[in-house]
Amino acid sequence: MDYNIIIKDKFPTIKQSMSLHRGTANVLELDFKQIVLDNYGENSFLENDEIGVIKNEVKRKYNSDFYEDVIEKFGIKTNIDFKDLYYYQEKVEIENLINVNIEKPVSLLKINNKIVLINGYHRALISLLKGNQSIEGFLLEL
Repeated sequence: MDYNIIIKDKFPTIKQSMSLHRGTANVLELDFKQIVLDNYGENSFLENDEIGVIKNEVKRKYNSDFYEDVIEKFGIKTNIDFKDLYYYQEKVEIENLINVNIEKPVSLLKINNKIVLINGYHRALISLLKGNQSIEGFLLEL
């Protein structure tokens, strides 16, 4: 399935932008934040400083920078509704959708009664495109 074509047809929020951190001049991005707002009507995005605190807590507690590995090792596999999640990544590069393993569970952290999608934004986007209301993931409570 060519998700790039589906995305271009379904979402008007695609825009071309610069992505110098990867050395790429032009990248097609999808405004993931707008999709969540359109589907669920509320802003469930964390501020940049909040995600930094969360990642530092994982590093402090588990002595690791590899969040996904820690979450998969110590987390519990669960299925969670998109409406119950908090997010921090506002844009998703659509070129990377072709190589995504959609069967792999996403990484979730629960802190201060918020369940945050840490890793798996491309998988979440594909799941939303398919009309799913929930996604499978490993959930680690801090």
